[in-house]
Amino acid sequence: MDKRRFEFKVLVVEDDSFLIDTLESMLIDCGYNVFKAGDGEEALEVLHKEVIHFVVSDIQMPRKSGYELLSEIKSSKLNKIDVLMMTGFSDIPKEKLIDLGAIAILSKPEELVEIPDYVETSRAKHISV
Repeated sequence: MDKRRFEFKVLVVEDDSFLIDTLESMLIDCGYNVFKAGDGEEALEVLHKEVIHFVVSDIQMPRKSGYELLSEIKSSKLNKIDVLMMTGFSDIPKEKLIDLGAIAILSKPEELVEIPDYVETSRAKHISV
């Protein structure tokens, strides 16, 4: 495994404790340095303390939604961070999230196995810059 992967910091934002722990384990097993937040407010606290390279965020959460988090990231100095959104709902306006700057929107739980591929694509883009 490439030790440089651990230098790539991923923030997982999810209010379901089982799912956030599952995603953390999956990404750690892939060799990434993982941070967690239970909602958009916590995520912004982490983003202001750590140099995060990639965010995986649920859309519907208490306090600050993934939609609001994405909007704040993309309209700030953090706008270079790739943000991958995930949802368990089919009625989410996905085009609006893509227009805001999300790299993709994955359906929970079916498509979550694709998360490491998105993270690695982003990491490869970062190291080639």
